[in-house]
Formats: sequence, C-alpha cells, structure tokens
Amino acid sequence: MIKKLSIGLLSLGLVHAAIADQKMTGLDLSGTYICSGYDSHDGGFAGSKLTLALDAKDSLPQDGYGAYHYNVVTSGGTKYTGEASSSGNTLAMYFANTTPNQQSDHGVSIGFVTHDKNNSGQVQTQIHKFYYEPQYEGGGNGSETCVKQ
Repeated sequence: MIKKLSIGLLSLGLVHAAIADQKMTGLDLSGTYICSGYDSHDGGFAGSKLTLALDAKDSLPQDGYGAYHYNVVTSGGTKYTGEASSSGNTLAMYFANTTPNQQSDHGVSIGFVTHDKNNSGQVQTQIHKFYYEPQYEGGGNGSETCVKQ
C-alpha cells in the first residue's frame, strides 16, 4: 500500500513539475474589430468599432499575458476608452464613455477569444464578451461578438 501511494505521489509530482515548466505563448490580440450584440437597455446593435493596441512594455507574452489600450466607437458615435488585459484566450476590460455632454457610463467586461471559420472557410479571430455597466440608465449589461478585420 505504501509502495503504491509513493509511486502515485511521485507520478503526481512529475506531472505537476511538467505543467509548471510549460510557458504559455502570448496571443497578440491587437487590431480592429467590428462588433454586434444586445444591450439590456438599447436592444440589438451592430457596427461598433473596437481597437486594441498592445502595450508591449507592460505585457508578458512569454507567460501568456497581454496589456492593451482599448477604444470603441459605436455606430451612433459614442466613444469609450479603457484598458484590457489578457491571459491566454481570456480578455478582461475596463471602459469609460469619453464623449462630451453624455451621461456617465463606464463598465467592465470579460471576453473569450476564439478562432472560428467564416462562411468562406477563412479563420477569423473573434472576441465573445459580456459587459456590465453599473451607472448606465440605472445599471445594465450586454453581450457582443467582435470580429477582427
């Protein structure tokens, strides 16, 4: 029994050491995306333009982490800026409305990055995200899909 337990613990230790030695390769999500989705107050929307710009000095691609500057312009012209950070294919974002003379609007979102084939069979990077805006019209949320151009 002790021999089996020792072998099991040794095997578990070797697996743990192998996993710990693996480094994730950073995924650069920089670029322009076109987004569509559904907002709990505004309903369906399309044509928002998301831009992610990599902040290379604060990213750790060898460990799978990315830091980004975030800009969005909605189809109605509302502008948001913020920051984003990624770990592998997960993206966390903070954003705030920067359009003058509009109500305060800021929030957070979490996204999952996929590489899906489009109707032409070409692989496209997509961000599928959920967002939360605590102040917008008393609080709200939404989901959207952003396709890299």
